[in-house]
Amino acid sequence: MDTYSHLANSARSIVDLTNSERISYIYRDHLIKFDQFNYVTSELDRLFHYPRQIRMPCMLLMGPTGVGKTKAVSAFMRRYRPDAQSQIGGFINPHPVVIMQMPAEPTQQEFLLKMLRAVNAPVTSAMKVSDLERMLVSILRDVGTRIIIIDEFHNLNSSTARQRQIVINTIKNLTNDTSIPIVAVGTSAAQLTIKYDDQMSHRFRPVEMQPFKPGKSLDEFLRTVVAHLPLRQRSNIDTREFKKRLLDLTGGITVNLLRLLSDSAALAIQTGAESLTLDSLSLVPAPLLSIPRQRKEPPFTSA
Repeated sequence: MDTYSHLANSARSIVDLTNSERISYIYRDHLIKFDQFNYVTSELDRLFHYPRQIRMPCMLLMGPTGVGKTKAVSAFMRRYRPDAQSQIGGFINPHPVVIMQMPAEPTQQEFLLKMLRAVNAPVTSAMKVSDLERMLVSILRDVGTRIIIIDEFHNLNSSTARQRQIVINTIKNLTNDTSIPIVAVGTSAAQLTIKYDDQMSHRFRPVEMQPFKPGKSLDEFLRTVVAHLPLRQRSNIDTREFKKRLLDLTGGITVNLLRLLSDSAALAIQTGAESLTLDSLSLVPAPLLSIPRQRKEPPFTSA
């Protein structure tokens, strides 16, 4: 009988190492997928391969901070990261996926400058908006862009009504002129931004990532995460009490779940307990369980 049958192969291969080596392993960046993550990346794939047409479908990816939006986008981007040596037309580096962050107080010029810099275009703040628009459309075509991702989309709400509408019109014109789908990523406040414009609200299909709740998705997620924690004893994580305590402490936020499980596992190694228990969840120092206000990734990242 395999003593460590409760572990994934990667964790099993290091479970007999020293405590410090196992704890170091816990805090590496591991790929942990879950249902919502898989759905979002499949939808991004669908848009990436969508045939070019006059009215391209777009997506609004929203949800609370820490549920895994950024990690899903990052995982998708890695699939289509071009070879560093690859070129188009002998001199232009391809950018199949372009990602930018909405400026904190966006204006049309700042928006265009930031997107052009995302494709390494030589621009300056002295350039006219009309020139920036023409340059952006031309470059996106030249570098073979298939999808544009705008993170922190809810920042548009910090603009004046006039500036907000100008940026929204710029985004609509951009997808119309290039036939490139656009994905807006942000908190639930981003949906308010989309609702300001009828055309945007019809074209940007909302996809929401939510905190975990009791059910099959949570069960599968926990089993996957715990199988990658190099603990020498099997953890009893399937009880209703364990899952309730976990959700009570984390709010079901992915980043909090990952942090709590990782920290609890490290503590279990230090104390010699070698498994996660209902009580061990409460032994992690309280500050580590606070909901992060910034997108600081946990040790076991959700892909």
